[in-house]
Amino acid sequence: MLAEALGWLLTPAPWWARRRGLVGEQMALLARHRRCRAAWAPHLAACRAFLAEAASNGATDGGTGGSTVAVLGSGALLDVPLDPLAAAYGRVLLVDAVHPWRARWRAARHRGRVRLIHHDLASGLPEAAHGADLVLSVNLLSRLPDPGAHLAALADSRAAALVSDVELIESQGDVELARRDLLAGCDLALTAPRGWTWKLAPAPELYPDRDLSLRVVAGWVSRTSRRAAR
Repeated sequence: MLAEALGWLLTPAPWWARRRGLVGEQMALLARHRRCRAAWAPHLAACRAFLAEAASNGATDGGTGGSTVAVLGSGALLDVPLDPLAAAYGRVLLVDAVHPWRARWRAARHRGRVRLIHHDLASGLPEAAHGADLVLSVNLLSRLPDPGAHLAALADSRAAALVSDVELIESQGDVELARRDLLAGCDLALTAPRGWTWKLAPAPELYPDRDLSLRVVAGWVSRTSRRAAR
């Protein structure tokens, strides 16, 4: 709790992010990661591998300075492979309401090629992301009030790839107790999709005898997503 409180006090953030509790959310996320590091490791590795692959496939200039990748929901960069992104693109835009010091230190190592953008992604994509050669949406969609609008914005980008949790699963040992759709039936319409399970809160993190897991999907956002979202 002390580390979370200090993080809340020392993390730079716009006033609206503090007022809405988004700084506290980031500190709580980092604290849970510390407690559940082993359980989260496969999910974070899968995210980084997919995003690095997407960056490699979408790069056009080999990082010589003429291309831009925008990462939406970059947060503390737990799930974002910043070094491969910076190697493949001339500019990397990290977009989120809060950029913890962990992300700021890593960004600073890239000597101006990485830009931090404070933006409320619930209101849409920032202006800078509209001109990006590749847009990456990272574990963000289920937290937005209108996932369909976000998908439509991604589909209007030059190229976009997405990682998102889609279902919450409650289990006890090997027995599934409940499953809930987190996207209200929204059709992702992804190209070359893949998926895995993220053990978000293994017992006794939230419950003494139950695990909470997320089903995660990743893939390229197709133009069909624009039609499906409307």
